[in-house]
Amino acid sequence: MHYASILDGEIHVISVGSGTRQVHRFPSAASALGLCDSGKLVVALQARVVLLDVQTGVSEVLCEIRLPISQMRLNDGNFMVVPNFRPTMPASATWICARFTSPA
Repeated sequence: MHYASILDGEIHVISVGSGTRQVHRFPSAASALGLCDSGKLVVALQARVVLLDVQTGVSEVLCEIRLPISQMRLNDGNFMVVPNFRPTMPASATWICARFTSPA
């Protein structure tokens, strides 16, 4: 099981079978995550998306997002496999949205 403690910048990983727990900490909000076939997690942070290896704790920056207003952060996302895959379509789709962190 995986979940984010958004404002604490933490991704929690719990093994349901053994009960072991891991906490991966980031220097900014960690708001959305998606599980890859490899077992790694795609994680949306304040203004970047990283690939987290939960076995080693190492994260790799996939992209930086230039948000138009400094009071914004990445907030929610969806990482899904597209049904009825055809060779002319990508095998998966991802979207991440942003939100204001404080009143404008």
